[in-house]
Amino acid sequence: MAGASHSLLRRLGVCAGLTAIILMIAAPPTSGAQTIDASSFPTLKQAITGTCTAAASAVAAPADDCGAIKTAVIGQANGTTLHFARYCLDDIVKHVGDFCILQGMAVLAQSSKSGQTTRLFETSSDTDETYQAPALVDSPYGKILDIAITIAGTGHFNRSVYLLLKDGQWQKLDNSSWLNDLQSRIPNGTEVHKGIWPNLITMQAHTDLYKPEDPDCCPTAGTVDIKLELVGTRLTIKSLTVGPPPKS
Repeated sequence: MAGASHSLLRRLGVCAGLTAIILMIAAPPTSGAQTIDASSFPTLKQAITGTCTAAASAVAAPADDCGAIKTAVIGQANGTTLHFARYCLDDIVKHVGDFCILQGMAVLAQSSKSGQTTRLFETSSDTDETYQAPALVDSPYGKILDIAITIAGTGHFNRSVYLLLKDGQWQKLDNSSWLNDLQSRIPNGTEVHKGIWPNLITMQAHTDLYKPEDPDCCPTAGTVDIKLELVGTRLTIKSLTVGPPPKS
């Protein structure tokens, strides 16, 4: 079973390739008591420039090659407006439109009172990751910021980051331990070949099961429906139901 678990981890991309900065922040300071540090900026524009430069530095790209190719408002929470920015870290010769060889993204929290903007999350990589606009989700445990990151390829693997707003702070959730547990609880001789994307509103997930010889297109070992719960900051399996394989 240990070998199967390692196989699952390799497929799901739980590896050191993610370069991320997570900051646990309290409610933003008032306009009369601004605190400026390496992760906080006076304005949103300065935050986008600063985090773009940091993303470029993380992958040894020239800072002057960095540019924001997409920005969007995610929503409002904790006295801030949450913003998403996706960066291209290539020079102009290397990218066309929004396709980039080197890329990065950041989630920024802009104070509704002062405009001061704090970096909540930042990552950078090559084309093995796809960044989508994050979503603010009302889960049974409170607001969760779902930062969707997909590993490129047919497996649609999930490398997302989830931040829970609790007691005025954003806390990173453990989104990998339950996948280890899942491998030990599905029937012997079955595997998971695709990424699993939990529904954070219902706290449920679903995936197909494969026999080792099954091609990725065609699972034959049934399905599994999973109910999740949050214990502290760790997603865990509350229960699961294994469904039968398809009829031949």
